[in-house]
Amino acid sequence: MDGELPAREDVGTVFDELDYQLACQVYLWALPAVSYAQWKTQHYDVFGATSSDLVRYLSYRDRLGLITANATTPYILNFFDLARPARW
Repeated sequence: MDGELPAREDVGTVFDELDYQLACQVYLWALPAVSYAQWKTQHYDVFGATSSDLVRYLSYRDRLGLITANATTPYILNFFDLARPARW
């Protein structure tokens, strides 16, 4: 192209590349939300916790289902659900 506009036959390739780049950006921007949702699933389904329980993720086995958890960091997490009454 050498600084020129793309030829007509190359426009489809340019748009395909733009679509690919945008798809990569969507994936990268969505990863934290997906990771957070997976932590919440682990909290409720694997550990059987409620919205008022704190869960300690101390061992490597505890963190196996978590997407972005560090293998050496202990985590203590809670997922408050303000729509449900707390269990005291």
